[in-house]
Amino acid sequence: MAKTVKPTVKKVVTKAKAAPKAAEKAIDVSFVAKAREAIEDRVETITERAKDAWEQVQDRVKAARENAGDAFGVVRSSLEVAGAGVRDVNLKVIEFVQADANTYFDTIKKVATAKSVKEAFEIQTAYVRSQFQTSVKNARTVGEIAAEAAKGAFKPVRESISSLRKAA
Repeated sequence: MAKTVKPTVKKVVTKAKAAPKAAEKAIDVSFVAKAREAIEDRVETITERAKDAWEQVQDRVKAARENAGDAFGVVRSSLEVAGAGVRDVNLKVIEFVQADANTYFDTIKKVATAKSVKEAFEIQTAYVRSQFQTSVKNARTVGEIAAEAAKGAFKPVRESISSLRKAA
């Protein structure tokens, strides 16, 4: 009977030793999935805002073109400015995505080298909190750049309409 007890105890001890490693792997996989999802959501939100800003530019250009007889030159100037604004927005989004990716991979390295599950969880929690704050800040920045680009794109249109009013 003693022979059957030892192998059972040995199996229980082996499983108990393996449990923390399995838990750490589960946390790593969960963390990676959540972080990736957060980054994808953020990129999608920023892209949608840039698209909305571009659609507003297109709508206003269309209205200006319909209302002014010689609006072609004005529209071309406006689109040139809008194109530069869209480029600026895209560059900023790329900059933010690259910074987020670097932070993400740095965090993965920290989690992988954590000495305990608790430490890994603390690293993950700090990362998520920081990324949320960064996401809000970055979204605000992109929105401001898009708004400035839209204003700049319509400056030639406003000037043209103003000159048409004066002429009339």
